[in-house]
Amino acid sequence: MAEPTSNFQRLTRNRFGLAGTGALWLGPDHLLLVSNSGGVERYRRWFFKDIQLLVARRTARRLILNLIGGSFGALLALGALASFASAKTDPADSPVFYVGIVLASFAGVCLGLCIANSIFGPGCIVHVLTPMGAEPLAAPRRLNVFNRIAARIGPLIEAAQRKAG
Repeated sequence: MAEPTSNFQRLTRNRFGLAGTGALWLGPDHLLLVSNSGGVERYRRWFFKDIQLLVARRTARRLILNLIGGSFGALLALGALASFASAKTDPADSPVFYVGIVLASFAGVCLGLCIANSIFGPGCIVHVLTPMGAEPLAAPRRLNVFNRIAARIGPLIEAAQRKAG
């Protein structure tokens, strides 16, 4: 993804998804969404004077990902426990014991991903409301990131609208 010119400031990191990547940039008088999908780069610009509202709606994505990751991790942990239980005599000689170690390691990775997902905060979908209608933003995807961005650009939007009139 090409970097916009130096008078832009990055508001979000690239968000990777099935539909490609997307990042939000702050321009001198507008927001710029740079998205890349299948080798095609698209730009969408919203001028501060046209933005009526930024809406963030919480999603259940964090809960769903934690349930899936936690369930998968629990299954791996059960497999590890079964492997350890079947290697009753000298565990160092049993290949099943080493399978249990690998399964326990993967279960720990699943647990770590669930904890990291919880620490990042609740997920959200953000829409920009303009006179032309509401349009979804590809980024940000976390509510705490949205709050930080809204606090940063809110005064800029108000100033542009006061100036416009």
